Amino acid sequence: PLGGTPKCAFRATTHVSMRDEAASSSGPLAGCGSLAAIAEGVELQHLLPQLAGETLHSLWALQRPALLSHLRSIGVERLTERQKLATAVVKARAACTAAPQPPPPATPPAAVPPPQPPPPPPPPSPPPPPP
Repeated sequence: PLGGTPKCAFRATTHVSMRDEAASSSGPLAGCGSLAAIAEGVELQHLLPQLAGETLHSLWALQRPALLSHLRSIGVERLTERQKLATAVVKARAACTAAPQPPPPATPPAAVPPPQPPPPPPPPSPPPPPP
């Protein structure tokens, strides 16, 4: 870039690195994984040097075409790799931001008939006949 203007204005606005993001355990990304984990999950860990200045949150802010363009501008040369990483980032965003599903309704226990009262005692036997 000439005159100190960054090649990609988006990258210049990124203020938390991938390393800082992975170390963070609070905020909106808590429990959502990290950009490094996503790259490793789709076998693109060799791109970690190009992704070092990026955050998962900043990539989530981009629509797919802009995300593909941004990945190219930071040095992800192969289109198939940009597409694979963009898909993984979008899926991670959907999984992390999806509303939690309510638990399935409890199934009522199988109908058990109420206990029956015990049968009445047998009638007393008749007295023996007189001799």
